[in-house]
Amino acid sequence: MLSLIAAFIGGWVFSAGLAHRRARHDTETLLYLSKHPGSYGLELINAKVAGGRGSIYVRLARLEDEGLLTSVQESGGPERGFAPRRRYFIKDLGLAALRIETARMRGSDG
Repeated sequence: MLSLIAAFIGGWVFSAGLAHRRARHDTETLLYLSKHPGSYGLELINAKVAGGRGSIYVRLARLEDEGLLTSVQESGGPERGFAPRRRYFIKDLGLAALRIETARMRGSDG
């Protein structure tokens, strides 16, 4: 029974760590887009904004689904082999969430 409780608590701590990291990465992404509107996902990767190539696009899609971002797909030109790409913009709701989260983070810093 004790090992079951320890496993539950360990899982909760692990999940809380993931949630904290996700909130931090989301905040970094929103902060970058607030300063660089219309950025491409690759620009966020090159700026080393929270995560790697695979995770940034998942994060951007999730933040867009949550109504914090919007994106515009552009058709690609010959320099890109005609591959389309997306520009990302932070919405007013994203700016509000960013203000709340940065205030919360400042408060927890002591």
